[in-house]
Amino acid sequence: MERQAQGRLRHGEHWKAEKMIAFSREQFAFELEFAKVISRRKNVALLTSVKEYTWMLKNSLFHHNNKDGGLIENTNVPVEEDLMLEYAYQKQLEKTLDYSVDYERSWTTGARFGCFSYDNCIGEPEAMGIHFLNAEYGAESPLSENKTESRKSEVHDVLSDIALRFPYTQEIRGKSWLYNLPAYRQFFPESYIAGLVIDTDESQWGRGSTIWGQLVDSQMQLKTDKAKELLRQVSELPSDVPLSVLYEEDGVLLPPLTTSGPIGDFYTMYDVTT
Repeated sequence: MERQAQGRLRHGEHWKAEKMIAFSREQFAFELEFAKVISRRKNVALLTSVKEYTWMLKNSLFHHNNKDGGLIENTNVPVEEDLMLEYAYQKQLEKTLDYSVDYERSWTTGARFGCFSYDNCIGEPEAMGIHFLNAEYGAESPLSENKTESRKSEVHDVLSDIALRFPYTQEIRGKSWLYNLPAYRQFFPESYIAGLVIDTDESQWGRGSTIWGQLVDSQMQLKTDKAKELLRQVSELPSDVPLSVLYEEDGVLLPPLTTSGPIGDFYTMYDVTT
């Protein structure tokens, strides 16, 4: 039974809602071009590749569908590319105008504390997934050295909340390209980092920022040189070669990494009492 958290969280001065920064139109145009390449590679409808292989373009075209009917009703029905791009970009702007990131928000199966959040792994009540979002939208990276203590405080709060609300949790899981970075790995116990492996499942392309996050900067603007190189490489890739070769040593992308570890090691690292 979930319990109400009281007096367990140590909030710092950085705890405040930040205004979301809009993604650029270039981001949407780039994702559309990527989807067109995938459509040709796999011989599937363009909207199918958008839904399965893009990030913000998919979010705007399909996630709004549940609320207001959206633009997309059937992935097999062609939609004019210019209309698709404009609709997706404008939907994102509408959301951004009135949206601030909640630094502390309780969900049914998790919560957000600053840049870190957690939620329950569906169908596995003893496992929690930990996630990271650049919720600061500043000129400086949220993983810069002088932000380290703020990030540690957030992970502590995540763990304290899990210990209080979901004391039966046994395992923490993670999946992100960020695990390639020492600045990110420092927040996790050695046992957790030791389990990192590359996830070659192509479904990762359609899971938010798991791969796509490395293509935008801290201001949510597209890294154009990296994006152009990715398009070049994927366009030249033979159709029978998996996209995971893009993660190889001379590839343009850092691989999405996945891992898991006992929550007890997290509690020890962050001195969380259970």
